Amino acid sequence: MFRPHGAAKKVSSPAAVQPVGARNSVMKASLNPHSDFITKRIADICKTNRWNTKIIDTPHNEFVRDFTDNVFTNLIRTTFTAAYLKKHPCADCGAPSTERCHGLGEERPLLIARALARVWPDTSVPIMLRDIICAFLEEHKTTAFALKCKACHAKETATLKTMSASPE
Repeated sequence: MFRPHGAAKKVSSPAAVQPVGARNSVMKASLNPHSDFITKRIADICKTNRWNTKIIDTPHNEFVRDFTDNVFTNLIRTTFTAAYLKKHPCADCGAPSTERCHGLGEERPLLIARALARVWPDTSVPIMLRDIICAFLEEHKTTAFALKCKACHAKETATLKTMSASPE
């Protein structure tokens, strides 16, 4: 799992103290079909000289609001390119995929917030944008992130809008 440079390894769950072989089989079962590709993409990002901007003293909610619809949207588009989409049919119906779908309850802002909580709990300590980006991509590995056709993505989006509009 990705940790920013210098971050201490935390043992926070029973899976973290299992023997490596057992943990790997548990992790493999929960990874989505794009996890290996995401792992390679994270490695590529770590090697580049990009995303060096340091962030400090920015509340997580403001970071999510300011970066969700530009940096992170573009990151997903450039990570899962049109060429990559062509290789993977719609997860729902098998038609050619054209859309990148985070899944219900796993929308981009929530994944960013989870990544921030994991790698940047103390906002008074500077962090490089690269560390947040890598943690955000890492979050996708255990979600229902999928590639879908336009029609199936529209159905999912309509379901999400219905869910958020209905009173609890």
